[in-house]
Amino acid sequence: MVLLARCIGAVIMGMGLTIAINPAMFKAMLNFWKTGNRVYVAGVMRLIFGAIFLMAAPHCRLSGVVTILGILVIIGGIMIFVIGPKRILPIFAWWETKPPMVMRFMGLVAVSIGALVLYSI
Repeated sequence: MVLLARCIGAVIMGMGLTIAINPAMFKAMLNFWKTGNRVYVAGVMRLIFGAIFLMAAPHCRLSGVVTILGILVIIGGIMIFVIGPKRILPIFAWWETKPPMVMRFMGLVAVSIGALVLYSI
């Protein structure tokens, strides 16, 4: 599980770096996730990633950080199912109106979270 958690951290960092360099990728990702019921796939992925973090936490350097991240990711996954696509799509539209600098900043936040995961494991 620790290896999977490291891979997730690396993917988070990579995606964040990609968004920080090319903010148009953020809009492309939003367009991908808002097609059909793909938002539910994102919810399932969050639940799985959160479970992986929780299972890996006892074996990590900073187990509290990984546990908290796992819980937050699971809560995010549950919220996707509670809120539903009809209420999530306007949030996506709101994000699409943000200037590139805001998207770059969010990419850097993702890089920071990915780095925290990698450091904690």
